[in-house]
Amino acid sequence: MLKKVIQGLVVGLVLYFWGAYLYRNWSSLAGYRWEVDYPFLFLGYLFSSLAPLGLGLTWQRLIARMGWRLGLGMALRIWFSSMFTRYVPGKVWHVVGRVYLSRQEGVAGTDAFLSMALEQALALLATTIVFLFSLLFWVEGRSMAESWPLILLIPLLLALVHPRLFAPLLNFGLRLLRRSEVELTLQYGELLPFLIYYLVSPSTRRSNTFRSSRPSAPLAVGSLPMVVGAASL
Repeated sequence: MLKKVIQGLVVGLVLYFWGAYLYRNWSSLAGYRWEVDYPFLFLGYLFSSLAPLGLGLTWQRLIARMGWRLGLGMALRIWFSSMFTRYVPGKVWHVVGRVYLSRQEGVAGTDAFLSMALEQALALLATTIVFLFSLLFWVEGRSMAESWPLILLIPLLLALVHPRLFAPLLNFGLRLLRRSEVELTLQYGELLPFLIYYLVSPSTRRSNTFRSSRPSAPLAVGSLPMVVGAASL
């Protein structure tokens, strides 16, 4: 009974803050001149649905690499349930929720937290790489040579995934957050594929920003890399 009450309260809070956001911004939305391109709107909806599914699958594979086997349905339920609470102010409830739900399925709380720390860190590296790569296409008003110093940071970011560098940086961040340090047992060859997964994910999700924008603000196809890079930043 208590579990159902808590679930109801969480859903209620999320809906409340969604409603409050729409209420605060309603005048801007109501005053906008909408010209809807329904095929692109449908594509935007489709990719908005598929992108989170890919992230949930990636988390399932990540936690499996750490030695915990969760069924596909259960892993996706945990991932989506925890991410739903991100819309409640505080920015920590999805972490608390996923650790709690994972523990209910027998996963050690420390490993559940580590999986989320890895997920966030790898996603941050991936979106940064996507943004830096997009600089190749931001050539209007300046020369291509201005982008190269920043683009050369990409190999450095790839090197940061190596456990000898990644683990100390991760634990440094945890100390700043006053969290206990963790022991990273995954090897470089195991972490690198997950970085690639997270590279594909932001590219897919940010390209959806382009698709979703076109119904109301038509954009040239050539601006796609810039939209993806800006949204990643």
